[in-house]
Amino acid sequence: MSRQIITAKDRAHIVITGRTTAWRPRTDLNNCNDCFPYTPTATSKRDPQVNNIESEEAIQPDGSVLTETDSKKENDSFFRIVALDDLASDQIAVFVKARGIIDSKAFLDAVERADAWSFTSRPQDLDELTEFWLDQSRIGSHLEIMRNSINRRLTERDQDRADARPLPAERVRQGARLLAAAATLTSESTIKVPDGSANSKGIDVQSVLPDWNSKEQSTLLSLPIFDEAIYGTVRFHHRSVREYLTAEWFAELLKRETSRRNIEALFFREQYGLDIVSPTLRPILPWLILRDEKIRDRVRKSSPEILFEGGDPSQLPVEVRRSVLHDVCKQMANHATGRTMQDKAAVQRFATLDLTDDVLALFREYADNDDLKAFLLRMVWIGQLEGVRAQVMEVALNPHAERYTRIVAFRAIKAIGSSEDRERVYQNFLTEVPKLNREWLAELVEDRKPTEQALIWLLACLEKIEPTENPIADNLLYNLSAFAEVASIDLLLQLVAGFNRLLDFPPVIERRHCEVSEQFQWLIAPVCKAVEQLILAHHPASLKSDTLEILYKFSSVSGYEIGRLSDVKIEFSKLIPAWKELNSALFWYEVQKSRNARNKSNGERLIEFYQVSFRPFWRFEESDFEYIAEEISNRTFLDDRLVALSLAFHLYKKANRPGGWRRQLKKLVAGSDELSKRLGFYLKPPAQVLNEAAIAEKPPSAASFNNIIHPHPERDFFVLYHEDES
Repeated sequence: MSRQIITAKDRAHIVITGRTTAWRPRTDLNNCNDCFPYTPTATSKRDPQVNNIESEEAIQPDGSVLTETDSKKENDSFFRIVALDDLASDQIAVFVKARGIIDSKAFLDAVERADAWSFTSRPQDLDELTEFWLDQSRIGSHLEIMRNSINRRLTERDQDRADARPLPAERVRQGARLLAAAATLTSESTIKVPDGSANSKGIDVQSVLPDWNSKEQSTLLSLPIFDEAIYGTVRFHHRSVREYLTAEWFAELLKRETSRRNIEALFFREQYGLDIVSPTLRPILPWLILRDEKIRDRVRKSSPEILFEGGDPSQLPVEVRRSVLHDVCKQMANHATGRTMQDKAAVQRFATLDLTDDVLALFREYADNDDLKAFLLRMVWIGQLEGVRAQVMEVALNPHAERYTRIVAFRAIKAIGSSEDRERVYQNFLTEVPKLNREWLAELVEDRKPTEQALIWLLACLEKIEPTENPIADNLLYNLSAFAEVASIDLLLQLVAGFNRLLDFPPVIERRHCEVSEQFQWLIAPVCKAVEQLILAHHPASLKSDTLEILYKFSSVSGYEIGRLSDVKIEFSKLIPAWKELNSALFWYEVQKSRNARNKSNGERLIEFYQVSFRPFWRFEESDFEYIAEEISNRTFLDDRLVALSLAFHLYKKANRPGGWRRQLKKLVAGSDELSKRLGFYLKPPAQVLNEAAIAEKPPSAASFNNIIHPHPERDFFVLYHEDES
């Protein structure tokens, strides 16, 4: 390819795509650099394209992230390396709704409890999980999900291919197990396809399946359980699938008692009188203990934490799970265990109703241990252990509980408590201390159904919330926005009024003639989500003072606070101009607010439309000329008429000065000397020359400007607007 485009390399754009595991960071990148050398045109440091490139990140061979500036220094490469991220929860919600699951929240909660996130990271895996949900109305256990996925992927989905190349199901399963075991034991994930491209890397299928002919081997490797890798090779679709099938293969071997000693020697070796687990085969054990009691007993004695590291321990006999849980809690209390034991996914896999009595006993035994309380509360939350409700309420009502422990207690009460329990927690939180914890309020707001009672409580809590310099450091802002998005229209009216009141709380700070509460300015983001809902519904309240005031404040602070709030996406710049009545109402509201602020500041008149707002959401086009022209006559206050005239003249110029419009403007101002004089000034402005000598004598300070540039309606130049209005 390099030779073919040798005369066009400087204008070529090259994209190479593939699996992340197929990319060889050093050799492949070096090949690309050698074949496609590139020397960039010299650019200044202020070039926006260069600035963008400098901010890019590259994935390094060791998994670290390197900025592209550093990458170019180290590798002398202009290739940008990126990778697709896993599906996020909001993307999953969109996907499952499209597949027919109406209650996406219930689906996501079930995924959390079943520790099934690994089956949601890619669209094809997620599709299988949604089909299981639609068939069974549940997610199922981790074991059920794994079995369902493997059974589906070991079946040819194309019926024509299945008929042309049939293979018995049991033979397919046995072949997949053998290849999984070979990949695990050799630590080689790729498998060479028969008659594939010449490649020395990968497992030779013939050596693993010697009694299979090449057609049967190719049929097996074409099944969905395998994905294409590189250069005539495939690999198992997911590492956990390979581990499960390997465990199945070992379980079959262990049924032959003559093989047990040799097999166990692969998993365990004795050192200083202790059983040491082989790191290579450690991931196989969580699945294998479900099938072999002797292996399970040996794991329990030497490394009980392995039961938490994978597989599905909820399928173990209750006596085993009970014993392990008590052992693990004892180790945690003695600080004799690693972080694996406290991993939330591990707790999820162990939370079942038949452990309720044990959890109660452990609560009493370790009442003073916050770490263990959090550990057990998570079990209650995930397993929905209703029998532990009293103990959970005790923590949920305690304002002196450890931060994370109380958060988990709140989640558990949401899962197992009655509506009365939840309301008691809400009211207790409101009155417990003078200043309320932001993280705890964020947790209580999350998923709370918006009602009038809930809003009254929320506004009261916000008045008492502890201040913060970084409102995006917790989830409160996001959860308030979510609360507003699902509230009813009637409730939104109260929410906008209540939040607007908080935005006026003293002390206030001034943002371009607009005063906003210093403590509550971050509430602009969630209240604007409420305003957005009103505008989308074309609700009459959108034209009222509370809503217009929010829009005015938002345009004043957005360049500072809202610009940092990436989760808040509001389309006011599109929604407001599209609704002509709101567009006009907001314009004249901001005219009055800006005029009042100027009068309070220095008494200066506001008679030009460009003086109204820094980043206005309102917008007028040539099609609005008739309306604005009518406002020159309809407005009773002279300064408003002058504002309308300046805007009408701006639209007149924008439309290339139609003669009919000019005559119409002259007719409209004929009855007013000041309006007539102003129009004459617009039509024949005096020459204005910027004197270089004057600038040299007294140059303006760059620090004294707000970088605000407005088009001047009188001439074709721009005004750099000084912050003190001069």
